[in-house]
Amino acid sequence: MARNNLYDWLLRCRPAHLDAITAKLELDDAFLPGASEPVATRAGEIWKLVKLRGDKGLAGLEKVLRDVGVPAPESNEPGAGDGKVGNARSPGSQRTGQRAPPRTTAPAAPPAGRDATQPRTIRIFLASSEELREDRDAFELYFRQQNDQLRKRGLYLEINRWENFLDAMSDTRLQDEYNKAVRECDIFVSLFFTKTGKYTEEEFDTAHRQFLETGKPLIYTFFKDAEIKTGSARENDLQSLWAFQKRLSALKHFYTRYDSVEHLKRQFRDQLDKIYG
Repeated sequence: MARNNLYDWLLRCRPAHLDAITAKLELDDAFLPGASEPVATRAGEIWKLVKLRGDKGLAGLEKVLRDVGVPAPESNEPGAGDGKVGNARSPGSQRTGQRAPPRTTAPAAPPAGRDATQPRTIRIFLASSEELREDRDAFELYFRQQNDQLRKRGLYLEINRWENFLDAMSDTRLQDEYNKAVRECDIFVSLFFTKTGKYTEEEFDTAHRQFLETGKPLIYTFFKDAEIKTGSARENDLQSLWAFQKRLSALKHFYTRYDSVEHLKRQFRDQLDKIYG
């Protein structure tokens, strides 16, 4: 079946089908619309995550659609082959880090075995080079302060950054410990200004590979727009920054710019509201 036709097929699902597809594809339902949302909304968000897994994800979706018994669309039906049903457009690739209209999403039910009275911990890994330490400090402080309000929604933000790790004896290099934390986080946030930093790039690559394999962490990439003192800017750093931005474009990863810490906090808070309602 043509790839575009898969979206038409997904739209034929009933709520129970979507629940089964989410489970079989091991998509984290915390990052998907709640069960009270319309089928088209839920199907659209599943489609975005599946497409980001590439050919493997599309092949997996086709197999799961057959397994759960969703009737396949005929090729001569309206919209078949062009990714549309009537006037409904097939959603494009998920733009990690891009602002989007807020969506009311019911909090996900707690996983089996977890006490429903305890908040769900959302692990955020915050990465950047040393030059943005003040921005990292302000970001972490603000969102730790938000936990008092988020607990009312059954959520708790746990923010990890490389400063949180003890520089202790380890069988592996310390960067490997950071990368392990990246693979285990729910959301990966990286900040850039005049350079990328070798280790920050490595952490991004680790997060990106993990996302392609499992559907998480969600990745948000922010570039700071601010004046640069020419005496402190280094040509090699700026060239590495521009090369990294080109690589992000090639990966179809859409980054966001911020012009102040307040702007950064506001944009990421918007994303949390979009994900968790």
